[in-house]
Amino acid sequence: MYVLFKCLVGALIMLAIHYLAQTKHYYVAGLVLMLPAVSLPTYYFMHLERGAAAVQATALFGMLSVFAYLAFLAGLYWAEKRFSIVQSMALALAAWTVVAFALLLIWKWLKP
Repeated sequence: MYVLFKCLVGALIMLAIHYLAQTKHYYVAGLVLMLPAVSLPTYYFMHLERGAAAVQATALFGMLSVFAYLAFLAGLYWAEKRFSIVQSMALALAAWTVVAFALLLIWKWLKP
């Protein structure tokens, strides 16, 4: 049941992004991407199953993961005027992958 709920929330978010992207306020779709609608129930069930310490560690890692998303957005922003959309997205994904991999290595080394 929980998986079905997550799928429904994900589909609703994608619909919201789709419709917002077609309005004069298309940039708001970027804000909807960051909506914690899926993560809220995830953290709730994580707390029930693993406790507060797991939620805190995951929240901290999530805060650090913003750097990977920032690398993706920066790469996309930079590449968009220089390459096709597919090439731009591939470059942005490569930037995300490099930063995410570095983050995982650092996290493993520093793990609280």
